[in-house]
Amino acid sequence: GLTTVGSYFYFNNSNLPTSANFSSLQSVGGNFQLYRLQALTSINFSSLNTVVNNFTIEDTGFTSLTNFSNISTIGGNVTIDDNTALTTLNGLTATFGNTLLISSNTVLTSIASVNQVAALTGQLNILSNAILPAVSFPNLTQASAIYIQSNGNLTSFSAPNLNSCGTMQFQTNNSLATIASMPNLTSLNSGLYFIQCASLTSLAAFGNLTNSDGVTLSSTGVNNLDPLQNLVALNDMVIISCPSLTSISGLTNITALDTFTLNNADAITSLDGVQNLVSINNYLNIINNDVLTDISQLDNIIVVGDAINLRFNPALDECCVMPNFIDGSA
Repeated sequence: GLTTVGSYFYFNNSNLPTSANFSSLQSVGGNFQLYRLQALTSINFSSLNTVVNNFTIEDTGFTSLTNFSNISTIGGNVTIDDNTALTTLNGLTATFGNTLLISSNTVLTSIASVNQVAALTGQLNILSNAILPAVSFPNLTQASAIYIQSNGNLTSFSAPNLNSCGTMQFQTNNSLATIASMPNLTSLNSGLYFIQCASLTSLAAFGNLTNSDGVTLSSTGVNNLDPLQNLVALNDMVIISCPSLTSISGLTNITALDTFTLNNADAITSLDGVQNLVSINNYLNIINNDVLTDISQLDNIIVVGDAINLRFNPALDECCVMPNFIDGSA
């Protein structure tokens, strides 16, 4: 039988029978893709050992990945997408190291097996897996980016050995309450983002960060920025619609920003934490903060490169704020 495919193996047809046999196939020299195979519940790749480039399982009827348990090496990206019967990734134990995408698998409850990856030169993307309860990568040390988005039932994320990553974005995971500590992670060159993570109350996992392109908190349950106290280099600090946030005192080591935005943080009474800030290259935005009464911590700012937006803060009654601007010394 067929043992080698020199280029790509694409098996794409929604009208195939329920089983197929490729038991003699040992290697694929390019991409491997199974697509639109909802009727196919059993397929035999018992001899397949190597996929030189990308490996894709998309829109199939598989409940697990045990059909691929003998693959030892995947040279490119791994994509597991839109498999509506897939409950577990058990079976796929191949070594890979580019990008991992796990998305739109509506009944997926476990990412075991693939979560043993140690390093990714590309991205880790866990997107729109409706009932996936946890994401854990215990051995992962690096990824160019991590995107955890739109996993409605996700309560925890763990990558305790991560030490190198460009950006981390957690978006629309409103059940996410726990992120395990990443003590070796000190830098995020493209930023840290939490958007629509209402159950997340703490940033303690990021306590050893010393520099980040930016930190964005939008519609989160975070109550303070104390874990960010080791940050000494930060470009953008953006806080929008964080009703539980009572303190930004973790920013005391920051002396310069590109942009600082505090918008609709209705438990913040003071800007204690930014008193060492002396320059903002672009925008200073303090908007819609219902109980903010004290912004004297901005007094040391001498440069705002673009605009100051100070408005709709009904409890703020200081008539002479930011004296370096009022007296002309800025």
